[in-house]
Amino acid sequence: MRASFSEGHLPLCSSCVLCAATSCRSVRRCNKLFLLSRGAPVGKDGGFGENRCSRRTEVHKQRVSRKTTMKGTGNVTRFRSFSSDRRWVYLTATLVFAAGLAGWQRRGESAEPSSRGREQRLQERFQQFDKNRDGVLQREEIPRLFDRLDANGDGQVTMEEVRARFRRAERGSGRRGAPSAEELANIKTTLDVPYAEGAGRSDRLLRLDIYAPKQGAGHPVVIYVHGGGWRVGDKRAVHRKVPFFPDRGYVFVSVNYRLVPQVDVATEAQDVANAIAWVHDHIPQYGGDPTRLFLMGHSAGAHLIALVATNDEFLKKAGKNLAILRGVIPLDTQAYDLVALMSNRPARVYRTAFGDDRNTWERLSPIHHVRAGKRIPPFLICFSRGLGRTANPRRKASAEKFARALKAAGVQADIVDASDRNHGEINQWLGRPDDKVTSAVMAFLESLQEKPSANGQ
Repeated sequence: MRASFSEGHLPLCSSCVLCAATSCRSVRRCNKLFLLSRGAPVGKDGGFGENRCSRRTEVHKQRVSRKTTMKGTGNVTRFRSFSSDRRWVYLTATLVFAAGLAGWQRRGESAEPSSRGREQRLQERFQQFDKNRDGVLQREEIPRLFDRLDANGDGQVTMEEVRARFRRAERGSGRRGAPSAEELANIKTTLDVPYAEGAGRSDRLLRLDIYAPKQGAGHPVVIYVHGGGWRVGDKRAVHRKVPFFPDRGYVFVSVNYRLVPQVDVATEAQDVANAIAWVHDHIPQYGGDPTRLFLMGHSAGAHLIALVATNDEFLKKAGKNLAILRGVIPLDTQAYDLVALMSNRPARVYRTAFGDDRNTWERLSPIHHVRAGKRIPPFLICFSRGLGRTANPRRKASAEKFARALKAAGVQADIVDASDRNHGEINQWLGRPDDKVTSAVMAFLESLQEKPSANGQ
C-alpha cells in the first residue's frame, strides 16, 4: 500500500491508519510519526515498524528536512516523541480511529482503496472497539469520539452512524463540517452567491451559501459567520446547523469573508456588514423574512458579529442600521474587550490579527461601542471552557463583563455557560438533540419572533 498526498497536505495513508493500534508495539519505538511519502514502501507492520525508515525516497527526505511532520489541522496532527506511557498509546488509538473514519483526501493523484475495502476496514475497526460484542459502541468504549459519532443522541453508536460519519468526512472537498448530500436532500440549497465585488482572488471569498426550507416563505433568517482566528475558515463548515435550522423553518445563511493578512479585521467586519445588507435586500427571493434577521458566529466570527452589532458604522457604510437585526448569538470569543485581552500576554493569534496599536484595539472592541440609544439588538452570549481540559476563567469573565455592559445600556443580554465543552465542541454540537446550548438558542430565537426588531430604544 502506498501513501498519497498533495502539495501542502500529508494525509494519513490507509496502511498507517490500519496498523497503528494499541497492540502495535512498534509505535512505542518511534521517536516521531512520519508519513510515508509517495512510493515509500510500507513496513511489515503496516508502516510504523523497523522497516519504516529503511528505503525512504528522496522526496521523503526533502519533506522531512522541511519538518513536514503531521501538523494540527484535520487528520494531520503534530506529535512530540512517543514513549511507552499509556496515554500516548491511547491517544494514538483515538487518532487512528478518527482518521479511519475521516477517510483519505482526494487531492491530486489519490490512491484510495475501493469502497468495498473501505467498508471492510470500517467494520474491522468497529469490531475492534466493540469490546463487549453487542453490535454498538458505548461511551466507555470510545470516550473521546463518542459525542462526535453519536449523531442521534441516543447514547450509543451504531455501525450506520459510523458509516454516515465516514461519508461526511470523506466528502472530497477537504472542508470539514460541510453538510452531506443526504442532509441536503430536503433543503433548497444555493451556494457561492456573491454579495459584493472584490479584486482578484478575494472575490471568491465575498460569497455566501443559503440553505432554505423547500416549502413556504417568510421564514426567519439566521446569518452565520465562521471562525478561524481571523486567518482561516470556510462557510461550508456549518456542522449540525444544517439541516437543523432549515428543518425547523429557518433560512440559514453561511458567510465567507476576506482574511488576515490579505485584509485587516476592520475590513473583515465590513465584509460581514455587507453580507448582512445583501441578505436584508435579497433574502425574500429565497423564502426568508428580512424583518427577522439573526446573527450567529463562532470564535472569530463571534467577535465579528458582536462588533457589527455594536459599532453601527459598519452597517451604516453598507446602507443599513442596527434596527434590521433581531438578535445576536456569539458562540465563544474572548475578544469583546481587546484592550484588556491584549494587555494580558495574549496568544499569537490575537497579536497577528490586532497588532500592537491600542487605538486599533479600542476601535475593534465590541464593548467599547456599547451605548444606550443605539438600538443594539438582544444578545445571547455563549462561552465554553476554552481549548484545554479545564475551564478557562477568562472566558467566563469576558462574557459576563460584556453582558454587564450591554445591560447597563438597556440591552437584553443573556449568558449560556457551556464550560462542559471545549471551544470547538460548542460550535460542532449546536443542533444536537438535548443539547443545552441548542435549547437556549432556540428559546432565544423564538422569544424574539414577535418582538420589535430592536430594544425599543
